[in-house]
Amino acid sequence: MRLLVVAFVFNLAFAVYPAVWAYYTQAKFSFSSWEVGATLGAFGVASTIVQAGLIRVIIPRLGEHRTVIFGLTIQVATFIGYVFIRYGWMIYLMLPIAALGGVAGPAL
Repeated sequence: MRLLVVAFVFNLAFAVYPAVWAYYTQAKFSFSSWEVGATLGAFGVASTIVQAGLIRVIIPRLGEHRTVIFGLTIQVATFIGYVFIRYGWMIYLMLPIAALGGVAGPAL
């Protein structure tokens, strides 16, 4: 049951991310539609790299339990980081780190 609750909260939190991203970046950084799309696209590319290459390295090395903890910690840290960054270009620096948090899903 605990695993089910964690999976539900994880998926809910991650679904909110792309749903509010356009509003957040436009309000805080005055991003244009193109910039919103560029950041979402860059995150997609970074996530693809993590999903295609890093998962098969990280899960055997850390184990499933530690990989989930590692991935969720990275995601929480980047969500908090997005709140405190001051300039829009800093988002691009955080995107690869945020994508690395994607290892939690397959391990979960």
